Amino acid sequence: MLTDVEILEILDKLGSKTKLGQLKWTQDKVVPTAFAATLPRSIIKIGFYSPSSAPDLIEISFLNRETQKPAFSCRINEGDAKWDKALDFYSLVSKKTTGLEEILDDLNAFLASK
Repeated sequence: MLTDVEILEILDKLGSKTKLGQLKWTQDKVVPTAFAATLPRSIIKIGFYSPSSAPDLIEISFLNRETQKPAFSCRINEGDAKWDKALDFYSLVSKKTTGLEEILDDLNAFLASK
């Protein structure tokens, strides 16, 4: 079990690696709001879910790469203390993976030009 502090620290460090392009994410082919990154011995998964009868949630899982079984998983609901950090991290992963970050840069450059 990981503490809230450990989870937030991991998200910070994963975010830094993602920003630097050192951690590559792929978009799930079935669930477009879910992403995965593969490390030598593990897989990191993050997904955003918006159930109609409950608050939005982000699920983060750390899996054993060999067995594909989760070693740790947590759900962070909208309104939880970790929500803002988890949403920022999810947004970063989503923008990097889908190309939205480059599209926004391109759009902003175009809009700023005369």
